[in-house]
Amino acid sequence: MTDWRLVRDKVPAIMVAKGIVGSVDDPMFRKVEGVEFRNYLARKLWEEVGELLDDPNPEEFADVYEVLYSLARVVGVQQFDVQTERAAKYRARGGFYAGWLWVYDPEIAKTNLGYRSDPEVP
Repeated sequence: MTDWRLVRDKVPAIMVAKGIVGSVDDPMFRKVEGVEFRNYLARKLWEEVGELLDDPNPEEFADVYEVLYSLARVVGVQQFDVQTERAAKYRARGGFYAGWLWVYDPEIAKTNLGYRSDPEVP
């Protein structure tokens, strides 16, 4: 079975330029679209998050961001909208910098009450 890996857009051309393959039409490449592309992006996201957790450095963070932005684009969500939503959530509920944990209560979750319906806190 062939283990296909999603690569950055310029990798096939780089491999041609280095003489590793003759052309981007080489059988070691294929393009995917639609649901298959989305699935490979999801798989790539897991791969990149794993690498980030193993070695948290700017390059790995950049790889995770790139896959997230590509996945958002494939499902029709614009980068601007993601950043706008992130900023709004940060203003309303903060980030994940302080390390707070909450004992999850399924009964509270079922009522859809709790922190999401609380008034805004400065």
